[in-house]
Amino acid sequence: MVNELPPAQNTLFGKRYINLVRCSTDQQTETSIPAQLDLLNEFAATRGMIHVDDVILDGVSGSKPGNRDDLQALIERKKQRHDFDVLLVQTEDRLTRGGAGHGAWMQHELERHGIELVFASSDAPEGPYAPIIRSLKFQAAQETVKTTSLRSTQGYQRALENGNVATSTHSPYGCHRLYRSADDKPLFIIRDNGDGTQHKLDPQTRAVLETYGEVGKGARGHYRKQKSEKVYLVMGDEAEVDVVRMIFRKKYLEGVGGRRLANELNRQGIPAPSGGRWTQRQVDVIAENEVYTGAGVANRVASGRFYQRAKGNPQKVELDAKVLATKKNLPPRLRAPEEWVYQEQPHLSGFLGEPLRSVAAERIRVIWENRCRPGRQKRPYNPHPDSEYILTGLLTAAEDGRLLKGYTGGPRGRQIRYYVHPLAQKDPVLSGFPNRLFRADALEKAVLMAFSETLMAMPELPTVVDAAIRSALDQQSPPKGDEITKLKERRAALTQKINAMLDMITVAEEEAKTKIFFLKEEQRKIDEQLRLAAESAKAVPQDAAALAASVMERLRTLGNNIGGLPTFQLRQVLGLMIASATISMRTGEVEITLRIPEEAIFEAKTAIETLSLRLTSPSSTMSRDQQPKSLAIARITCTFGRRSQKPCFTCLRRPAA
Repeated sequence: MVNELPPAQNTLFGKRYINLVRCSTDQQTETSIPAQLDLLNEFAATRGMIHVDDVILDGVSGSKPGNRDDLQALIERKKQRHDFDVLLVQTEDRLTRGGAGHGAWMQHELERHGIELVFASSDAPEGPYAPIIRSLKFQAAQETVKTTSLRSTQGYQRALENGNVATSTHSPYGCHRLYRSADDKPLFIIRDNGDGTQHKLDPQTRAVLETYGEVGKGARGHYRKQKSEKVYLVMGDEAEVDVVRMIFRKKYLEGVGGRRLANELNRQGIPAPSGGRWTQRQVDVIAENEVYTGAGVANRVASGRFYQRAKGNPQKVELDAKVLATKKNLPPRLRAPEEWVYQEQPHLSGFLGEPLRSVAAERIRVIWENRCRPGRQKRPYNPHPDSEYILTGLLTAAEDGRLLKGYTGGPRGRQIRYYVHPLAQKDPVLSGFPNRLFRADALEKAVLMAFSETLMAMPELPTVVDAAIRSALDQQSPPKGDEITKLKERRAALTQKINAMLDMITVAEEEAKTKIFFLKEEQRKIDEQLRLAAESAKAVPQDAAALAASVMERLRTLGNNIGGLPTFQLRQVLGLMIASATISMRTGEVEITLRIPEEAIFEAKTAIETLSLRLTSPSSTMSRDQQPKSLAIARITCTFGRRSQKPCFTCLRRPAA
């Protein structure tokens, strides 16, 4: 029903809205998401609002601010498309459970970009005290999560100690779950198929009785354990059991490493646990899981947001504020051995056989105790600082378009930096181009030298810059004279037409709302043209020749000083001015296209200021359609070769086509 509310109480009539709905658990998605959408659309219909789109956050936790990228996407959409006015949410807890600070920040950011935030089912009053009440509701939403976390960790700990649940959240590779009744009678076996589905099997014959879940839907629709049932792990499919036994035998009796084992499994065509090819990490996860020795361990790692399981009462978790605000997934935390919970798995005691079982159990115990040893020196995930590799995020392989990454190799004290393909050394079966390394110092020196010489000595550069500036000025010229008069007349006609349609609109005239929407869009475009014309009348005309001379002076300055910039600033400048950089993994030839961002052309600052301070918005990790408009100025080709056992790049420059 359209506009049920009295006009004086309805400030949302005719506004375009996007629904934001969120559900954090797969089990509730099928009911919660449609219910929220129905409520929001009914709320909007009674106020005569125009539906534009739905943003559905399926399985997204509201208590992790770092996990939310939907806000930025909505703001970008508003800036680029300007196709909605209101973000409609059911209640404060559907927007966020990150607390008062996160909720207030989200609301402020939306309002700052012209997006009105409306809660359809909130009982917070309007008026000067509304922000205070809303902050309390945001905080109350977080407190609800804390209470739920306390109860769930307490209950799960008790279930672990009583044997009602297994220590493994998911069935390990080569294992199924056996469900038994309260009087310890076998009921059935659940087999995870790895594609989102489960099979319910007869405990004796293992015949398929039922199927749960859907392909590609994660845990949605999976069997849910009853409180009276107990769960044990049992040996799974025979082929997977043989793979696990082979991994343990070769690793702990023959001393074969995880990488070699992964390569061997790939050569044999054996699919990995999640399908596809095996990796060293997948092999190590299996080989370091003592459940195959007949004893599971829980509480070894914690990743809870508010509480973590512990004997007696749950332990409160204190995390760094920056981690909470930025991390999509909270990093796992290793716990002390005295906090672990051991659980016998009698059905797996014969999985490996002796002496392999005893040897593996002891080795795994030592591995985990060393990892959890206080004061242990941790090896950083990325042993080299990103800032050292100035071409990171820019340099791609010509063969497959993948970004090369930095790699440090060699003995301590004599380590050398390289750029390598992301598949390098991972799978020798994929022999050939991925395994080639490029000396970072030689490549970076060549690129900077070519960069500097291009800006300092390229004869065609002034002509290219001058032509681009004249073209840009022509395209930016606003309407003048008669065109402005016609635009004003057209706008007045649109306003009259919109007002007439608003007077005639009824409940049944859905088509009229659509027409009004498009008329308002046309009106907005005219307003933008008139605004540009007004600004142009006040602005001082820009001289193309003077602009070109200024840009060339700044480019020469940048070329002369590029080698003296700090590393972090150098990375920024290259990220802004390199449109593309590819290297042939076979021949070593590097091709780089230089550009000047359009914004930098029209700023009267020095080259180093302009081309570094403006780098807070563009990024080498942006998609191509997000990159700023720019002018391609030159293409550089570098041929990689070796002289006297030392790498060298011979560079040739030519103007961009």
